Amino acid sequence: MSTETPARRRRSSGGWDAFWFDARPTSTLAIFRIVYGVVVFLWAVAYLFNARAFLTSTGVLPEPPDVRLLRRGLLHVLTSDVDAILAVALLGVVGLLLALGVKTRAMSVVNFLLLLSIARRNPNVINSGDSLLRHFGFFLMFAPAGASLSWDRWRKHRDTFWEIPWRSPWALRLIQIQVSFLYFFSAYAKAQGPTWVTGTAVGKVWRAGDLVRFDVPLPIYDSLLMSNLVTYGTLVAELSLAILIWNRRARPYVIVMGLLLHLGIEITLAVGFFSTVACMGYVAFVPEERASQAIAWLRGRLAGATVADGPDRPVKPNASSR
Repeated sequence: MSTETPARRRRSSGGWDAFWFDARPTSTLAIFRIVYGVVVFLWAVAYLFNARAFLTSTGVLPEPPDVRLLRRGLLHVLTSDVDAILAVALLGVVGLLLALGVKTRAMSVVNFLLLLSIARRNPNVINSGDSLLRHFGFFLMFAPAGASLSWDRWRKHRDTFWEIPWRSPWALRLIQIQVSFLYFFSAYAKAQGPTWVTGTAVGKVWRAGDLVRFDVPLPIYDSLLMSNLVTYGTLVAELSLAILIWNRRARPYVIVMGLLLHLGIEITLAVGFFSTVACMGYVAFVPEERASQAIAWLRGRLAGATVADGPDRPVKPNASSR
């Protein structure tokens, strides 16, 4: 028999509902949308250089894979080489429009469909960073991503463009949870492998010639001590990012740890956009008040004046606007 009192149950339920649905400023979401759109643009430009090799009839996979209907994408229907290349180019344009907040909801849907279709046309060249970019795009479709700092807002509310509307944060919460799950399951999977348990995994990765971007000096990658420190340090960093990133006091230190981790990966290994997309996820954890201050600072800079009094206080909407 449960000993939990009705009052305690109400408080628990209230905290859960507040986490998902209590209206919050959309400033963090706006900054995430801008960064996301820029990363999508850069991803599309990088992919475009290899689009002929990856997606066309003269490339490494001449025909789309034969899969069930629900596993297909647009490039299973639009099968010409021109269609494939145009899809990647269009994705770059959509990324820029997302960053600017032009027809944000529609662009977020098109962005996800294009990312999904490109991945399904040739899944052999997609890595975890590309999948993470697509997952973020899926959650962004359901978020009020154009509510702040967007062309959509400028067009409809030009006089109050710099005000920060409040909306339910549930879609942003899903992005945050995706970041947390990324590191938790990454650490869990690593812990199942013998090289991570024995502390030799990173040393072996440094010897993987096809992935190495920068040759680690021999005294470092040949040192068992260094391999142990970096291997176990990676596991600690990933578990911290999975759990402690939810603690506001610990969050800045954990994010710095994550940035250093991914900087090390980016310098030493060629793993595509994985580190860039993973670090982009940290933007979703920027407190709304900090994001609002950043927007107010930008407003002051654009106006040629310093904002000394902080951001305009957003007006919290009533429940009907959630």
